[in-house]
Amino acid sequence: GGESSDPDLHKPPIPSHYIQNIISQYISFDSVPPTPKKIEGRVQTQTFLTLCKTYQTLCKTFQTLCKTFQALCKTFQTLCKTFQSRLYARLSRLYARLS
Repeated sequence: GGESSDPDLHKPPIPSHYIQNIISQYISFDSVPPTPKKIEGRVQTQTFLTLCKTYQTLCKTFQTLCKTFQALCKTFQTLCKTFQSRLYARLSRLYARLS
């Protein structure tokens, strides 16, 4: 096959709620500190450092999740192609019998 064309053009859009449901299985958003809307005059630097580390960890988690989903996607694509070729082979045999 010609793999030169952009594969993203052929991907059906995934509903956002479906992605959110999957992500929520991996990450509890309740444990994530909210982004401070107002920075008070005397906010300890340590709080922001902790906040920063939390978001860095979250970012790494999402990167890992992304790789996992990409691997899953390739697996499903392979399964789909295998299924299609098997189905085509069966239909060809069936058609040969009927004709």
